[in-house]
Amino acid sequence: MSNDLIWIDSHAPLTMFDRDEVPEILERAVKNGVVGVLTPATGGEDLDAVVGLAGDYPHRVVAAAGVHPHEATALDAELKRRIEHACAQDGVVAGGEIGLDYRYMNWPRGDQSAGLVWQLDRALEVGIPVVLHIRESWRDLEPLLDERRVRLRGVCHSFTEGPDEARRVLELGLRVGISG
Repeated sequence: MSNDLIWIDSHAPLTMFDRDEVPEILERAVKNGVVGVLTPATGGEDLDAVVGLAGDYPHRVVAAAGVHPHEATALDAELKRRIEHACAQDGVVAGGEIGLDYRYMNWPRGDQSAGLVWQLDRALEVGIPVVLHIRESWRDLEPLLDERRVRLRGVCHSFTEGPDEARRVLELGLRVGISG
């Protein structure tokens, strides 16, 4: 591995592990050349935990605060308040993981869209990038991103669309992550 490269894991859901496993996970990352990780929230259940991890490991972990599209129906006034508070904390550097996921359709499209719009606008208001989860939803997502393209920054981390859509994501000033 070249010494002039810096590797950062831009999507490491550390809250999926027991808290006492995190130091070992971070050590393995460093041994493999990864100097830092971004850990995303998926909703109210892990929001405080990702903020806490960023606080506990300030030179190795940063967090994204948001509600995954699978949790969109939970985005009520209290959770919005918690997200706003989280975005003001040290170590929270992005809004996420947010987006639209139509793969399984267990979550109403209207709830997903309303949640995404609110979270996109909060991220823009605070001046942070977004971590977008996109699965089989480009037709509805693209106009929402296009409306905000002048100020929008971030990555489409779970991008399952084709090359034309990927080019459009880049035109909108975002990055493309292949997963899912």
